[in-house]
Amino acid sequence: MLVKSVQLGTPVSDKVRQYLKTAPKRTRTIVQEAQRVEAFLSNIMQLGGLQDDAWDFCQEYPKLRQLNSLGKQIVIRMFRSNSRFQGYKVDFERHMLSPSVLFLAGSLCEQFDYTHTSPLFGLNALDIGCGALSEYAPLAKNTNLLSQFYGDRPPISAELLQMLGAKTTGLDPRTNCATTYDYQVAYRHRVVEFDGIERWVKDHVNQFDIVSCLNLLKRHSFIYAHSEPEQIVRFFANVRRSLVAKGLLYSTAPLPPSSSENRRTNRRIFQKAGFQILHEGYYLIAERM
Repeated sequence: MLVKSVQLGTPVSDKVRQYLKTAPKRTRTIVQEAQRVEAFLSNIMQLGGLQDDAWDFCQEYPKLRQLNSLGKQIVIRMFRSNSRFQGYKVDFERHMLSPSVLFLAGSLCEQFDYTHTSPLFGLNALDIGCGALSEYAPLAKNTNLLSQFYGDRPPISAELLQMLGAKTTGLDPRTNCATTYDYQVAYRHRVVEFDGIERWVKDHVNQFDIVSCLNLLKRHSFIYAHSEPEQIVRFFANVRRSLVAKGLLYSTAPLPPSSSENRRTNRRIFQKAGFQILHEGYYLIAERM
């Protein structure tokens, strides 16, 4: 049985609501879609590892169902391009992308179907901490094949954004290794160590409409170098430089939004970095001020 829907996104504040009345249509649409998508995904996140129930539930949202189908084809091609996984039968029929991937694509796409395959055409996107097609770390014995694949942190978000029409650049400390994964990515992959990201974005001022850090804040090497709120503020202040005026930042919350104190700290981090929060929940969308 599916769990009761849990609203993760907080209501839009009066200040943000007033701003959205005069915001460009694309920004208004993204924020409205973000509220709907996160509220919907809250059901799936509550299901944890119950992939079958999550897949059944996703069928009730046509846009997410079709985005999941497109993303799943990317996953299958990446997976099958690695010789470690060839020759094994893996059931992808009811496979679900991660909620963060669905949130990113689902909120950016006002609508999506296979007759309109480039809804993000005209956008320049940057995915920081995108992952890479190379072996990431040895895993415990008896781990299933899909877990091994995802343990390599494949660049699914960056590739999906590119397939949806955005001109996408992905940053990661690792390279895409053709001898490990025989899959040619369509997005532009740049090898940058986490402690070099701030220098990289300083050299790419006002280049991107969208910057995603949804895959970044759980990476251990990033956390090690940005363990204090002040360090995270500095990082996002530098990321802000790479956004066009009114560009949007996607990020997971630096602190779990499980308490009012954590939520206040999260708000202060982005505000001090020069952003206005437009959507606040487990995921955040903020606009460059």
